[in-house]
This record gives sequence, C-alpha cells and structure tokens, in this order.
Amino acid sequence: MNPSQPDGVGDVVIEPTTFADLNDLSVFLTRGFGVEPDAPFAHPEVLAWKFLEPAEQTGFSTTPRSLLARRADESRRIVAHLGVSLSRWQILGLPRDARDEYTLPTTLHMLDWLRDPASPWRSIGVSLMRRIHRLAATQYGLGGTEAARRVSVRTGYRLVGTAPLWVRVVKPWVSPPTSSHRERARQGLRWARDGLRWARAALGSRFQSHGGLCVEPVNRFGDELDAWIETLDWQGSPWCDLGPDRPPILTTMRSANRFNYVLACPHVGARVRALRLCDETGLRAVVMTATRIRRTTSSAWPTIHGRIVEVLADRPDLVLWCEAVAAAVEVLKHDEVSRIDAIGGLPWLDAALGRLGFHRVSELDLHLRDPAGLLPSFNRLHLSPLEADYVVC
Repeated sequence: MNPSQPDGVGDVVIEPTTFADLNDLSVFLTRGFGVEPDAPFAHPEVLAWKFLEPAEQTGFSTTPRSLLARRADESRRIVAHLGVSLSRWQILGLPRDARDEYTLPTTLHMLDWLRDPASPWRSIGVSLMRRIHRLAATQYGLGGTEAARRVSVRTGYRLVGTAPLWVRVVKPWVSPPTSSHRERARQGLRWARDGLRWARAALGSRFQSHGGLCVEPVNRFGDELDAWIETLDWQGSPWCDLGPDRPPILTTMRSANRFNYVLACPHVGARVRALRLCDETGLRAVVMTATRIRRTTSSAWPTIHGRIVEVLADRPDLVLWCEAVAAAVEVLKHDEVSRIDAIGGLPWLDAALGRLGFHRVSELDLHLRDPAGLLPSFNRLHLSPLEADYVVC
C-alpha cells in the first residue's frame, strides 16, 4: 500500500498533508508539544517548507512527506501526525575508487511525530510510522523525545552511538525577565552556569586565526559543490584510520541541492547562512549557520540563539577545521546571539569546537533501523543539524 494514499482505520482516516491542513497542523503540534503558538518549527510556512516543497527543489523523491490521521466525522479533528526528512546514505572522506564498492540505500528521519493523548486510537502513531517506513529502505533517529525513542526501539531501531552536543555561551546574562520567585531562582542558577561557561570559553579558546583563508558568503550553491564533495579526502587522519580497508564514515546526502534547500528555510524559522572558505588552491571548507529567535511562554522578551548547522573541510587538518568553526562563530556573533550550539561527532570537528571555547554538554542518541542489512559496517555516522528540522528546532 502506498503510504501517501488515504486509508481508513476504524473511525480515523490517514491521508497526506496538504497546504489546506497547515494551520490546523500548526495548532495541533504547538499544543501537543506544549510550546508557544508561534514556535518556528510549527509555523505554517516552515511546515510547507519541510513537507510540501516540490521534489525537484528539495532533491527528495516523494512529495508530500507528511501524513495526518483525522477523525472520520464532521469535525475532521487531527489525532496524529508524522513527517519525514528523506535522504540517501553517502560515504565521506574516501576517494572515488574506494567508494565504488559500496551501494548505499535510501533513508529517512521521522519528525513532528505526535499523537493526541486523549485519542482512543492508541496505536495510530505506530500505524503512521509503519506507513512512513515504506518510503525508504533504512531509517535513523537523531535525538528525539524519550517516548519516541522507546517506540522506535520496539520497532527495530538499535542504538549505534551518540553525537555530542556542544555549546558556547556568548552573552551569559541575556535572559528574559520574570516575576516568578521560583523562576528567578532558576534564572540565577542559569546565569551562574552560563557565566562559568562564558569564562571557560574566553580563557579556554586556544586558537588564533592566521587569516590565510578568504571567507565568502554564499546565497546559492552550484554543481561545483558536488564535485568538491567528491574530492574530500580524510585518509591519514591522526584521530581515526580511514584507509581503503577500514570501515568508512557514513552520512546522509550532502549536495548542492540539499544545501540550497536548507538555505531556503523561511525566515520565520531561522535565518540560514552559508560560507565558503578558499585559498589560492580553491575551495577548502563549507560552513552553514542558523540564527533562531527563541521565545518563552512566560515572557515576551525573545533571546537569539545561534547554531552551527554544518562544517565540511577537505582534509582532516585541525587548523583548517578550526578556521571553519571560527568563521561560523564570527558570523553568529555579528547576529548578536547569546549562545551557539553545534552537533559534533567527527573527531577533528570535536577538537576544533573544543579549541574555540565550546563546552560539551550532552549526547544525542543515534538510532538506526536496517531491516534488510543493506548498510556496510561503518567507522562512525556523521549527522549534523542539517538532518530533519534541527535548523529550526
């Protein structure tokens, strides 16, 4: 059964999301996740970007990429939703002749997965997941809620590792005012924590840019980016052996098409920027950042958070990766962010973040479902905020 076709399940109808559904879906998601009504990830424009952009623009093979379960009565009330980010696995860092032996399958990441807890159809979320799974040969998860991770493990996902979450505090005492005594106490603790992290960042940053690279903004990538990604060579790394006989680094598709799709994220969700770092030999690194306005239900005062969405460099050279991270930090500082976060995982990226004053705060679980055993053994998975909708969350 094609999961994009309507299907009756008792008194519920499962059908693909349309533009006419976006306002109702936005309300359903913000109420269900207990966030502010204008949360960027659930804004109708952002939902359209995530789920309804044409396939030729996103590089995804299926449109729409979202299923709704509605009551099959006059109310047509939404009782569950599940969307996906579709991609294909890709090997990074090995020359073409070492990659040719691999045939890599399609994959997907589930997002905005929610069931109305008051709904009597308790298994409707799993029904949506089973239909969505048919869109790709494998599935993976990066982070997610505890409830979603529990269900995923029961349906064949396995924990294959973690991805470190890094934070650098830029303005330690930027925080919305509050009248609640309890919240003021918590705010004081946050200020103390962030002040300590800011001091560590200021004292612990052990990298001084040599200014040997030209940093240029990019509004749209062309085919030359795809050719450059094909040339990435991370062999001979002092952190991990990536020789031809060693397991590769797997990631989801990195391409001009994919990067341009992220750059087109509506500004109601995040302001996304891209940079390229070049020297006399040509392109050396690519960086993507996002600036997001964060609001809380207790205050009308927003804070601005920055995120390093992606960093790719052509060699496992720590100085080069430090230059790329430093360029991202400078762009985000210009946007007056109070903090910057990044997802690491590549050893040279983690080392660069540490040298630039980032603090490792937690780990995101990486889950993988490969029912047919299509994936080769791998050295590690490299996943970043480029996945799913981590640009706007």
